[in-house]
Amino acid sequence: MSTSGSTDFTITRNDLIRESLERIGAIADGQNPSAGLLASAARSLNIIMKKWQKERRFENTKTWRSESLSASSEVTGTDGEVYTCIRAHTSVAAGTYKPITGSLWRLYWKLEGSTGGVWASATAYAPVGEFALDTDIIDLERAFIRDESDNDHEIEILSFEQYLEISSKYTGTSTIPTHCGVKRENSSIRVFLYPRPSDTDYVFNYLGIRKFEDFDGATNNPDIPVEYFDGLCEELADVMAQKMGDFNAAGFMRSRAEISKRDTEDFDHPVSDADYIKPCY
Repeated sequence: MSTSGSTDFTITRNDLIRESLERIGAIADGQNPSAGLLASAARSLNIIMKKWQKERRFENTKTWRSESLSASSEVTGTDGEVYTCIRAHTSVAAGTYKPITGSLWRLYWKLEGSTGGVWASATAYAPVGEFALDTDIIDLERAFIRDESDNDHEIEILSFEQYLEISSKYTGTSTIPTHCGVKRENSSIRVFLYPRPSDTDYVFNYLGIRKFEDFDGATNNPDIPVEYFDGLCEELADVMAQKMGDFNAAGFMRSRAEISKRDTEDFDHPVSDADYIKPCY
C-alpha cells in the first residue's frame, strides 16, 4: 500500500463554501457559486466564526503575552500639591477632572506623588495599575506578576463586579498585586490590578485567549484545528439552507453540525487522568 506521506491538508475559504453548498444541494458537484451567493456565504462564515469565538476555547488560540507597567500620571493641582492619577481618563477643556477645582476630580486623582506637572486638557492620564490588553485578546485564563528579581507571583482573576466590591483599592504599603479585575469593553479588555503596584519594574504576564482570524480572502484557511472543519462546513450549510428557505435541510444540517462539534470537543482538550479507565484493584 502506498500512502501520500503528507498530513498537511487544509481548505480555503471558497472551497469550504463550495463544500457546504454542495451538502445542501445548492450547487452541483464541481460547480462554482454565483458571485452573490459566494459573498453571502462568506459573510455568514465570518459571523459563524465570531459566534464560535464566544462559544469555544481552542488550545491553538491560547497565547502568552506580557504587559509592562508604566508609572502613574502626576499633575500639580491648583493648590500647588502633587496628585497621582487613580483612574484612566482623558481630561476635558472644562476642567471637570482637574485637581482640585474640577467637580469630579476626586474620582480620578489622589493627593500623592513627588513629580507633579502641568495639567492640560484633552490629555490621556492613567494609573500604574490600569491598562488595556492587546485588542485581539478576548479573555484571560491565567495571569501572574514577574517582579524585578524575575520571581513570578500568580494573580487571582476577578470579574469587574468583584473588583468593585474591594473597598480600599489604593493601599499605601509597598506590595505586589495579588488580584486583577477584568472589564470587557467593545475594543479590548481592561485590567485593574489590586493592590496598586508599588514598582513599575513589574511585568504583567498572562495566558490570553485571542480572537479567530477573519476570512478576508478566497484563499484564507480556517484559523481553527483541522478536526473542526467538518463541523464548520455543517454549520455554514445550516445557515445557507435557512437563507434559501429550505428549513428541512437546515434542521438536518444543524443536527449534524452539533454532533460533529461535540465529537470533536471530546478529542480537543489536554489529556488528563479522566481520559483513562481506572483499574478496580
